[in-house]
Amino acid sequence: MTTLKDLTKENHTRAEKCLFVKKLLKKQLSLYQYYVYLSNQAVMYWFLESYASEHGIFDGIEEMKRSSHMLDDLKNMEREYGFHHPLHTPTTEQYISYIRAIASDKEKLLAHVYVRHLGDLSGGQIIKRFVPVAYTKHYDFDGDPEEIKSRFKERTSIELALEANKCFEFMIDFFKDLEVQFEF
Repeated sequence: MTTLKDLTKENHTRAEKCLFVKKLLKKQLSLYQYYVYLSNQAVMYWFLESYASEHGIFDGIEEMKRSSHMLDDLKNMEREYGFHHPLHTPTTEQYISYIRAIASDKEKLLAHVYVRHLGDLSGGQIIKRFVPVAYTKHYDFDGDPEEIKSRFKERTSIELALEANKCFEFMIDFFKDLEVQFEF
């Protein structure tokens, strides 16, 4: 039986192979580079979660929401290191515009939540080990990540594959933006 995971595997693998991700997993990012990454992620998540919430996508699984936790992590870094909100990457701006454009389409939004939020429940738990613990609140979930994933997956289907792959493409472009910005 083909699953949504099977249908997105190629783009998922492409995202994992981006140089930015490799540097993150090798602890080769400065704290400021991580801050820029997280700052852009937070705004993308905020828009996605705002529209997804209007459609009830998080009903019964509110613990999946991440943007407020990301903002807490960012505030801690700003307070401790004096960091200031960086400019958004071109892909961040494009993603925000895209999410606004699909704001009325529950299924498309669900596909983006699938990629981003399930990613935090899965790969995010690995990434968490490579980031200073003071700035990983957004990877901490109330409850068992496997149980949360299971409840969320009940809402998904293979029909989300096209849009989920589009989300992965946005992520790959975002990682490439960061690679250019940091001259990797």
